Amino acid sequence: MGTYWTNCGRKINARIVQKSPNVLNLSIDNVELNVERLLRLKLAAGVLFLYALTILIIGSGRSILWFHGAFAILLLLIGFSYTRIVKNENIVLVKDFALQYSTNFIGGSTKNILIPIKHIHDVVINEAFHNLKVVFILTVLTKGNLFKSKPAITLLNHLNPRVDCLEMIYNEIHTILDIEND
Repeated sequence: MGTYWTNCGRKINARIVQKSPNVLNLSIDNVELNVERLLRLKLAAGVLFLYALTILIIGSGRSILWFHGAFAILLLLIGFSYTRIVKNENIVLVKDFALQYSTNFIGGSTKNILIPIKHIHDVVINEAFHNLKVVFILTVLTKGNLFKSKPAITLLNHLNPRVDCLEMIYNEIHTILDIEND
């Protein structure tokens, strides 16, 4: 489909993997994945360098155990943020079955949300304020007792595509669901 941008200025690719009258498979890929990985690795290398430098200057003694712990916690936080880099986000919509939204992280984990079609009221593009600017988000409005505690589910909330990409996705979803555009 094309190259788009996120709300924070990163480049993403949006493409339709499969489209038929009853099935839609959309994928949003993080183009700057390697840049983000390299940044985290440089940060970890910098922290390790500072740790080694301070050990050489100060020396390693039992009295500065909190110092070793602080560097260990910092490295663990950098490692955790490395595993939470998003590779891609996918939306699979089967007309009479369900909508599945999945997020794949670089650490190998995947987050999935499955919404049965009978519980989808509508799919809309909402405006929201984030860091003193207006951003647009794709939201599934749900109905029924299954989603009583969560009546609105936000899609594509990790990569946050801009409104032009969201409009393309919105139109594709509405053609499959046969929901009329107002």
